[in-house]
Amino acid sequence: MTSGRALRVGSPAGRLLLAVLLALTPLLRPMAAGAAEDWTPPTDVVQAQDEISRDIAQRQAAVEAELGDGKLTSIDIAARMRQLDRLIATASEDAAGWGFSAEQREQYARLLSDLSLDWSAYNSMLQSQPPRATDASGLPASQDLPAVADIDFSDDLLMRIQKAANELDVQMFYLQSKLGVLKLSQSDIESLKGGAGADDGSPTPPKLQELKLELARVRMAASWAQVLAAKRSCDANVALIRSMRAQLASVKGRLTFPEALLNARVASLDREIDETAVQLENGRAMLLSAASDLTKAYAAMKSADVFPLTAASSRYLERKTNTNKLEYSATFLEDKVRCLREAQDLWRKRYKLFHDQVSGQDIWQYRSDARSRMAELERQLEAIQLMKSELQRSIATMTEQAEGTDGRTRQNLGQALQNAKDTVANVLNLYSSLIPNQIFLLQTFYDEASEKLNAVRIAEKVGSFGKATVMDFLNTKLWEGEGYAVTVIKLVTALLVFISSFFLSSWGSRWIQRWILYGLPSQTTAAGAAQRIVFYVLWFAFVLIALQIVNIPLTAFAFLGGAIAVAIGFGAQNLFNNLISGFILIFSRPFKVGDIIEVDGTNGIVEDIGSRSTCIRTWESFDVIVPNRYLLENRVTNWTGSDVKKREVLKVQVAYGTDTRRVEELLTKVIRDHSKALKDPSPFVLFRNFGESSLEFEMYYWVDLTAASTMKVASDMRHHIASLFRQEGIEIPFPRTDVYLVPPIEGSEAQGTLDP
Repeated sequence: MTSGRALRVGSPAGRLLLAVLLALTPLLRPMAAGAAEDWTPPTDVVQAQDEISRDIAQRQAAVEAELGDGKLTSIDIAARMRQLDRLIATASEDAAGWGFSAEQREQYARLLSDLSLDWSAYNSMLQSQPPRATDASGLPASQDLPAVADIDFSDDLLMRIQKAANELDVQMFYLQSKLGVLKLSQSDIESLKGGAGADDGSPTPPKLQELKLELARVRMAASWAQVLAAKRSCDANVALIRSMRAQLASVKGRLTFPEALLNARVASLDREIDETAVQLENGRAMLLSAASDLTKAYAAMKSADVFPLTAASSRYLERKTNTNKLEYSATFLEDKVRCLREAQDLWRKRYKLFHDQVSGQDIWQYRSDARSRMAELERQLEAIQLMKSELQRSIATMTEQAEGTDGRTRQNLGQALQNAKDTVANVLNLYSSLIPNQIFLLQTFYDEASEKLNAVRIAEKVGSFGKATVMDFLNTKLWEGEGYAVTVIKLVTALLVFISSFFLSSWGSRWIQRWILYGLPSQTTAAGAAQRIVFYVLWFAFVLIALQIVNIPLTAFAFLGGAIAVAIGFGAQNLFNNLISGFILIFSRPFKVGDIIEVDGTNGIVEDIGSRSTCIRTWESFDVIVPNRYLLENRVTNWTGSDVKKREVLKVQVAYGTDTRRVEELLTKVIRDHSKALKDPSPFVLFRNFGESSLEFEMYYWVDLTAASTMKVASDMRHHIASLFRQEGIEIPFPRTDVYLVPPIEGSEAQGTLDP
C-alpha cells in the first residue's frame, strides 16, 4: 500500500492545511491581505493556469510602460548604488545648501538609505534568479512507462499529482500576494506623479519627489521580478501535473491488480495492526499508572486550584499533562487500528471492483459510504488542528509562568511543558499523516467506483429500482384478517396520526386547564387533574380516529393483547402502579399543590402532583421527585392540610441560681414581641426540668406556615433571648460537673496497708 495521498485541491481539509501553512509562514501575507482574502485555491490545473495568465496580463502592460525607460541591468544598478553612496556621504551638506528644513533633511537621508538598500536587494534578486524554463523536458511525462503497470503504480502517480496540486495552491496564494504588493507600488507611483505633497499639505521639494518616485519604481521592479519568478514556478508545477496526468491516462487501460498484490497488502496491514495493538495495550497500561499518579498528586495539593504554582500544584500539572499525552496517544492508536482495518476492507473492495465482481447497486453504496467517511475524516482533521492550536496556546502560557518560578516548581513545570510539546509533536502531528493517508485511499476508491458507473444509466436504474423497492416495501402486508390487511404504509400513516395526537391532546388539555384556573383560581390541583384526564381522553379518541383513517380495525391488534398484558404485569407494573396512585392522590386529596408536607425526612412545598410522580420544592430550593406509589405506602405529614398553624418548641437553659420567674417573664416577652409568633393560640413558657448543669425552660408558640419560616422565627428569638440575657446578667451555662474531695481519716494510710 502506498504511504498516503495529500488532501484534494479545493477540499475543506485542503483549505485547512493551506491555512495552517500560511499561519506558519506569515511572511507570505504582508501588504497583500486585501488582494488575497477573496482568492480561493483552483480546483483544476487548467483553471489555475488561466487565472495565472489573466492576472499577469492585467499588470504587464502598465509595469512594462513604467519600467521601460529604466536602467535595470546589473551594471546600471551598480553605478547607481555607487552614486547613492556618494550622495549619502554628502547628504547633510547638500540638504543644507538646498535650504531644506530639519524634517526635510531627515527625510532626504532616509530616502537615500532606503534607495541604497532596495537597489542592493533588487540586484541580489536578479543575480539569484534561475534561468527561465522554456519547456517541460525532463518531467516525468518524458520517462519510459512500464509495459504492464499494477495498481501501485497508479496510486503513486495519483499521490504525486495531489502533492503537486497542493503545492500549486500555496504557490498561487503567494503569487496573488505579490500581485497585491505590485498593485500598491503602482498606486504609489500614480500618486507621486499626480503631485502628492507632504502629509501636512505643504509642497514636496523636487529632489525629494524624484527620490520617492525612484524608490517606488525600484519596489515595483522588485515586485514584478517576484511575480515573474512565482509565475514560472506555477507554470512548472502545472506542466508537471499535466505530464503526470498524461502518464496516468496512458497506463489506465493496462493496469493490473493480481490477487497476490491484494494478499500482500492485507498481510502487511495485519502485521501493522498487530504491532499497533501491542503498542495500544502498553499505552493503556501506562495510562492507568499515570492516572494513579495523577490522583496521588491531586491529593497532595492543599487546594483544588493549580495557581499560584507551588511544588505540589506544579507536580499535579506535570502529572496531568503526562496523563493527557498518554490518553491522546491511546486514542490515536485506536484510530490507527480502525483506519488499518478500514484499509483492509477498502483493498478487498477495490479488488472486487477492479475485477467486476460487484453489482451496480453495491458500487453506488460504496461511493456513498466513501464520501461520508471522507467528510468525517476531514471534520476530525479540523478538530485535531484546533486541538493543536489550543495546546500551543497552553504551552505559551506555561512558558510565561515558568519564568517566575524556580527549584522543584520550575523543574515540574518544565516537564509539564515537555509533555505538552510531546503531545503535539509525537501524537497530534501523527494525525497529519494518518488521516490524509486514509482520505487518499478513500478518494482513490471513490474515483475508481465512479469510473465504473455510467452516471445517467445508473441514476435511471437506481431510481426505478428504488421506487419499485420502496413501493413494494410500503405495500408489504404485516398481518391480515377477515376483511382487512395491515400494510407498512397504513401502519406508518397511523403512527404519524398517533404522534400528532400527542401534540393535539396536549394543546387541548392545557386549554381546559387554563379555562378552569381562569374561573377558579384556587383550584390548582383540580385543574391539573382535569388537564391529565382530558389529555388521555383526547389521546385515546385520536388513536381511534387514526385507526379509522387507515381502515385498521381494533381487532387487528387483538393478538397484541397478551403481549401487552405480560408487559404490564412485569416490565410496566411500576409505571401503572404510579399512574393509578397519582389519580388516587388527585381525587382523595391528602394534600394539594401549595401544601407543606414532610415525607421520609424531606420537607417542602408541593409544586406539582403529576400522573406518575409528585414534585416537592425543599427549603433549600431543590426539587425532589417522589413516585406517587411511595406517597401512598409511606407516612406523609401535611403541615398545612387542615390548619396552617404549626406549634413550635424552643428550649432554653440557664444557670443554677437564676431567678426562674424572671426568666419566664423574659421568655414570654420574647414570644409576644415577635411579629411572626401568633397571639392566638396563646403562647406560654414552662419551667421544664432541673438539668444536670442547668435549669431547663421550654417556649411554646404557634407560627403561620404560609407567612413565615419556623427556622427563621426560632433563629430571631434566640438572638433576642441572648441579648436580653446579657442585659439581665443571666448566664447560659456550659455543661459542668462538681467534684468534692474528702480529706483522708487520720491513720487510714497505715491501716490500709496490705501485707505483700
